[in-house]
Amino acid sequence: MVQERGYAPCERPLLYHKALQGHLIRNRQRPKVYYSETPPFGKRAASLTTTRKRRKRAMAENQNLIQSTKTQASDTLPAMIDRAAKALASATTAGEILEAKHHANVAYSRTKSLGRMARARKAHDEVIGAVYRAQANALEIEARAKIRLADEYDAAQERGEVAAGRPKSLEDGKSFQATASDLGLRHDQIHEARQLRNAEAEEPGFIKNTLDAIVAAGEEPTKAALKKAHVAHNSGQNEWYTPAAFIEAARQVMGEIDLDPASSEIANRTVQAARYFTAEDDGLAHDWPVCRIWMNPPYAQPLISQFSNKIAEAADAGAEAIVLVNNATETAWFQRMLQSASALCFPEKRVRFLDPDGNPGAPLQGQALLYFGSNVSAFTGKFSEFGGVALMCR
Repeated sequence: MVQERGYAPCERPLLYHKALQGHLIRNRQRPKVYYSETPPFGKRAASLTTTRKRRKRAMAENQNLIQSTKTQASDTLPAMIDRAAKALASATTAGEILEAKHHANVAYSRTKSLGRMARARKAHDEVIGAVYRAQANALEIEARAKIRLADEYDAAQERGEVAAGRPKSLEDGKSFQATASDLGLRHDQIHEARQLRNAEAEEPGFIKNTLDAIVAAGEEPTKAALKKAHVAHNSGQNEWYTPAAFIEAARQVMGEIDLDPASSEIANRTVQAARYFTAEDDGLAHDWPVCRIWMNPPYAQPLISQFSNKIAEAADAGAEAIVLVNNATETAWFQRMLQSASALCFPEKRVRFLDPDGNPGAPLQGQALLYFGSNVSAFTGKFSEFGGVALMCR
């Protein structure tokens, strides 16, 4: 045999390139086996042993993924998503939840690939929309599986079955407890799952509503977009200020702004309301007089429902008002305001609210401006500059 690159043949193989073997087999080639001239010792031996184990583990995981993909290759997207949903609904153990999460992730990856192909081929909007809808369904199932895993993990910690970390020493007669890494979970994954759980617990339907809003806006529902939404939700940030153009339009319709019941000192520099309530004042605890009201309420529950109900009651009593909220038309609080509104405007672009430092945000949902009062023509003429205006017929 010919010696190549410092390797010489010997009777027994000491170093076998598994990755090379797999590559050559896939390409219908006969693998070449190289042998080490001398056996390794010391740190080099330990390093090579660790490398072999990692390669072996990675190859096993890849084979499992390939086999799973092959078995589902002939499935339609609805069948894949249905399988994931049924697997999660019937899951009773952490292992079954992980399996359901895997099914959902496979469906999500398939839809993501189809979406890229559809966009590359400039497919019809309805086709891309259908793919995005399937992608959102798969992502919702995976998100709910993550929440279930967070519950299982926290329950195991409470029972003392899972340790926060590996101790440096161990008392005689005791054994090490399993850690997150032993279970195949990273701490950042656990943290993300807990954030999702908190957002869903505070606002039931948060995951579905967020994904529906992304799809309705014609955008791709990705893991990054969902993560950004629930991270912002868990930050507790309710201080987002309205761009001056909308405030000025409201002032031109109503003449002046007498009251802003959900404001702050910074916000009122733009709104310039004669009277305003801050979070410390608690505008919900005060009576709102029959006057001209501008309101951009906090969007987190239960505050959004409480402010929406109160502005509708004030309008029923004779107040004139303009309210800026998310266009969550399917919610009870939005429907309650519609019962009292005279007109509404759907801006053609999402409103980029400003943070306390004046930096514009990137909202994941579109907005709506509702008008309460009799001066509908003025509202229509002014707010049609921002988007479509609809009149309420009763």
